[in-house]
Amino acid sequence: MGATVSKLAGGKKKRKNEEKKKCEEIPVPVPRASCSNRYGTTAKKAASYVIWIVCSNGFVPDNAFTIDDDDSLGYPAYIGIVTLKRDVLPGMLLPEVGVVGVTPSGSLFTAKKEYKALTGKGFFWRAIDTTKRDVPTFAVQAGKTRSKKKLYVGRTEIEDVKYVGMVHKKELIVRYKEQVLRLTTFDILCCFS
Repeated sequence: MGATVSKLAGGKKKRKNEEKKKCEEIPVPVPRASCSNRYGTTAKKAASYVIWIVCSNGFVPDNAFTIDDDDSLGYPAYIGIVTLKRDVLPGMLLPEVGVVGVTPSGSLFTAKKEYKALTGKGFFWRAIDTTKRDVPTFAVQAGKTRSKKKLYVGRTEIEDVKYVGMVHKKELIVRYKEQVLRLTTFDILCCFS
């Protein structure tokens, strides 16, 4: 794998341990070569690609993929992933808060110290009813359980606010007002092939 490059959001180089907030680009394997090359790094002329940026302390990179600017949340929300007890879990990344979400067992989590933010291009949301069809092959894999089951990113709208959670075993598991919701009809994040 190639070396990683440490950068601030604006593309300026930074020195190690210079700031508490960090943002570092690292190669991460992704499930579909058509979305990115093998290590998730950008192909110069690619129509779509997936990159996860290591961040901490509520920091969000300038080019992070936003869930939706049109809801009534009042501020942008993004997609993040965290590693908890050998599970790599997607959740909703909120500026100055970190990543909030639900584990496969139904426990709530908030991760502020270290997480990864989704960046890239070619993303779109596709409506899905998992009682009638499977997860699309071009869905963005955003994690895995310790038993190696793939996790994807799903989104739902409740009271004019969009919430993101993980798609696990054909259902969206999302954190809503300190509760866990399990849905079979939702939007799933996909990447153009």
